Amino acid sequence: MANMAKDVKKRFDALLDFEQRAVEAIMEAWDYSIEDALDVVESGRYGFCPGITSMADLAYKHIHDRGWFGIDPHTLAKIGPYIDYDRLGEILYDAGHRVTSFGAILIFEDSPKKNKIKFAGGPSGR
Repeated sequence: MANMAKDVKKRFDALLDFEQRAVEAIMEAWDYSIEDALDVVESGRYGFCPGITSMADLAYKHIHDRGWFGIDPHTLAKIGPYIDYDRLGEILYDAGHRVTSFGAILIFEDSPKKNKIKFAGGPSGR
């Protein structure tokens, strides 16, 4: 048992800080074991946006920072106040996104345990 704990610690310590936070977010969001969360992160089957504190913030980030819908910035500035970010956040939640104390997390659909849609950007922050 001690060797297994050392192996898990070694795997976790080998990750970048961003990836370590993603592991922690996965464990918080879905109650994964650390081994399962490490498997997801090491395989790159996740999307993670640190610092996101609500599903509405995640929707805003996707639309404004990642260019969902392909709306030019000038037009987006005009219509932004009319976009229902709370509702879009509900849709993201239904699609498998979760907000944790570490940020927003999504496990891609090829994971045996999760998901329905892809997260724009994939594992970024490396």
